[in-house]
Amino acid sequence: MKKLFIGLVAAFSLFAFQPLMANSAIEATPSSLVDPSPTNTSKELIERLDEIKDIDKTELSPSEKKVLRKEVRYIKDKLDHSGPIYISGATILLIVILIILL
Repeated sequence: MKKLFIGLVAAFSLFAFQPLMANSAIEATPSSLVDPSPTNTSKELIERLDEIKDIDKTELSPSEKKVLRKEVRYIKDKLDHSGPIYISGATILLIVILIILL
């Protein structure tokens, strides 16, 4: 039973990766799904951060300063967590095997 399972996994992997090997001669084109340039919203957020840095904070009341600090924290959190999620090939292979087994 164990040998049969190992044989089936080996056969599946050969058939699964055959299309990848057949298309290896084709030039790789950048995907339209992942845009490496920052989006308009991130540009606007960065501009807003620059505006806040340029404000003369000595003339502001403590409550206004507090509001600005909260806004800066919110913008920085939004910019930090807006990146894409990368999944390695080994992880995808492991997920596929788990789906097949279960």
